[in-house]
Amino acid sequence: MHSKVPVLLALGSAALLACTVTATTTNRGPDESGDDGAVSKPKPTATAEPTATATSVPTSAPTSAPKMCTKMGCMDGLTIDIDPGKGGTPKGSYTIEVDADGKKATCQIKLPYQGCERGPATKCSGDVKVEVMESGCDKPAKEHTFGPLKFMSAPATVKVVIKKDNKPFAESTVTPDYKTLQPNGPDCDPVCKQGQGKVCAGRGLCN
Repeated sequence: MHSKVPVLLALGSAALLACTVTATTTNRGPDESGDDGAVSKPKPTATAEPTATATSVPTSAPTSAPKMCTKMGCMDGLTIDIDPGKGGTPKGSYTIEVDADGKKATCQIKLPYQGCERGPATKCSGDVKVEVMESGCDKPAKEHTFGPLKFMSAPATVKVVIKKDNKPFAESTVTPDYKTLQPNGPDCDPVCKQGQGKVCAGRGLCN
């Protein structure tokens, strides 16, 4: 019986060694050599690449350029020329009566003038603002005359009656033509009217 014990012990040691070798081979890590001696490398893992996304940017509606206006002034006005005709304007006392859309004024004139140095010789009064321009005060007396009439408004109709020494001399009704002025540009204030007309004081012998 003593001769069999070593054999069993030897067999048990061999079996234990075999189990140890098997376990070690089975648990080989990924970086250890395989059966052929080559080193296994880890496979790369796929990573998500960044992607660009389109972003819509709101656009504002186009704005118009601001209105630019200058600051020039203007006023309504009417000029009525008085044509003395070929006979001229004889010396004497004249009265000019005007009716502008129902507003009236009277101007007094005496020819010949007394000289330019004395200033205007014509006087006007009434509820419409009008001036009578004087002409020829620096010339011989026979060349002295009056006109045009200057209104600081834009009446639609003007009736002009001229008397000499309190007797009828000329009469006319004027419907002026007006032009619109906008000195500071379109769509800018002020908006003014300027008109022109003519009266014949030469008893039908006007130019």
